[in-house]
Order: sequence, then C-alpha cells, then structure tokens
Amino acid sequence: MKNYREFKRYKPEEWEDNIEWKGLRLSFLFDMQLYYSDIYMKLKLNKEKYDFYSVNDGDVSRIASEDHYSVNTKLYDSKFSSFEENELRQLLEDLIHLKNNKPEEFLLKKNCNLYEYLSQRLK
Repeated sequence: MKNYREFKRYKPEEWEDNIEWKGLRLSFLFDMQLYYSDIYMKLKLNKEKYDFYSVNDGDVSRIASEDHYSVNTKLYDSKFSSFEENELRQLLEDLIHLKNNKPEEFLLKKNCNLYEYLSQRLK
C-alpha cells in the first residue's frame, strides 16, 4: 500500500482503491496546506486536493474531516493536568522546532494534534 503521507502529488489513477486511504490522504493534504503551504503549492498538492473534490465522495470527505479535526481535548486535558505551564511551553517549543526542521515527523497526526492543543491552551 502506498504511503498516504508521501510528499508528492498523486494523480487519481495512482490512489489506493481504499476509502480509508483516500480519506487519510485528503486529511494529510489539509495538514500540508495548513502547516506547509509553500511546499503544498510547490508540489502542486492543491491540484490533488481539487481532484478529491471533483470525485466528491462523501465517505472520503467524512474520514478526512474526522481525522483532520481529531484533537481530543478531554484526553489531553486529563493527560497534561499535572504538568506545570513551563513544561507545557517546553513541549510546544519542541513541537515548533520539529515543525521548522522535520516536516515529515511533525505531520504525524499525534504531533499536529498536540501542537494544536498546546497552541490553544497556552494562548
């Protein structure tokens, strides 16, 4: 099975014939657009996202949306309730460093979600 987190444009005929794969790929494209818009445009991933919209598969869109907006704040609240603010800030700094230096690793859903959670919590 092809890696849905590949930093290249897939054409529709190259997509896996699997709704979950397509949904996760579309979610990955959302993340690329959000966090790395320059790479997103350079690799023409906007055209691949348009291809997904052209197909208009509701199941793929639902999986992509659920995955993209999957920050479980209740889970993170309970997990980090005993942390001091300076510890949380250090975690966020580590994620920012990762975001700036290792896009492939930052774009793991767990890192994106933790980044979003900490960014909101530490406003």
